[in-house]
Amino acid sequence: MLKVALLAFLVAASQDTAVFKDDQLRLAFTHPGTWTVSKRQKDMTTYSLPIENTTDRATLEIARASFRSEPEVWQKVQEHANKQLQREVVRQWQQEILGVPMLLTLIRYSEKGVSMNTLTGLLYTRTPLKMLFRLTGPESDFEKVEFEFQNTIQTLRSFEEGGLEPEDPSKPAVTAPKVVEKIDIRPPKKVTFESTASKPQVIVGPVVVDLTVSTRKMQARLPKGWTFEEVKENGFLARHPDLAAPVAVDVYSVLDSDPPKNALFKKSSASLGDFKVVAKRQDVIDKPTNGQMTANAVWRTGETAAGKAFTFDGVVANDEHYALLSYRSANESERNLLEELLSILSVAPAP
Repeated sequence: MLKVALLAFLVAASQDTAVFKDDQLRLAFTHPGTWTVSKRQKDMTTYSLPIENTTDRATLEIARASFRSEPEVWQKVQEHANKQLQREVVRQWQQEILGVPMLLTLIRYSEKGVSMNTLTGLLYTRTPLKMLFRLTGPESDFEKVEFEFQNTIQTLRSFEEGGLEPEDPSKPAVTAPKVVEKIDIRPPKKVTFESTASKPQVIVGPVVVDLTVSTRKMQARLPKGWTFEEVKENGFLARHPDLAAPVAVDVYSVLDSDPPKNALFKKSSASLGDFKVVAKRQDVIDKPTNGQMTANAVWRTGETAAGKAFTFDGVVANDEHYALLSYRSANESERNLLEELLSILSVAPAP
């Protein structure tokens, strides 16, 4: 069932994506474009989510909550409130995201003769207001709904300087700023997470890889010190002596392939599947590169069943072609070399 849900999620990822953002919470995440806003209120946004192979839809409510006590108190409140409503509390647990706990409660109840599930979660951040969500759908298809949501929430990112930290009720309360900085990250406008004030110096990679992309002769250029192997028509493995493994590189035409960001979304979603806990996620969005391309990337560190994991999924694109990159190891210190590759790698028609 999980494999079926993963396939459905990756198929959905080929569609356009959109961004939820909240300036007061200073949080944002990327979600499938098939999610539609059904209601927008001052402190809450409600989405309607399609459920594959059914005419049913799930509902996702995202709100701001004020809460400063211990996690156990929150969970007790959830348990008591649902018992008052004669709803069954199936499970309560915690899940770490961006280094802070997400306090989760799964409940079951009947509505108009249909068995329903609701998953509620509070992001337990040391902030004046905390993100609260409620995901509701038919129990028969809730596994698919929850799987898609869990993949989506892993794209969550914060605009707090220094990142997020867990709430600590023993410390003085954090006060909200008088003026909330407006952060406009609505697609298709560009989002800047890293400074792009000055145009980067052009660097032409000296290592040339000859490829064929959609019957067209192409060249990929790599930085000095890199080598390549296992060349196929539109892809190859890039190696560096200081990396534990090769970087998979595949080159596509924008005319007959997924848009670059959608391809990255699919690749990043697939690599997410092996994580038990994502401790940190960082994004590079629409960053001009030394190779005269535009880069987007997702970096993750966390835990898998095999131990510590570090993953990198990236894409560099121009108006006609793009290169999709993927790498996995247990050593985050390798990031500098991967950033060099992302910055200098270019693809262009062969002369």
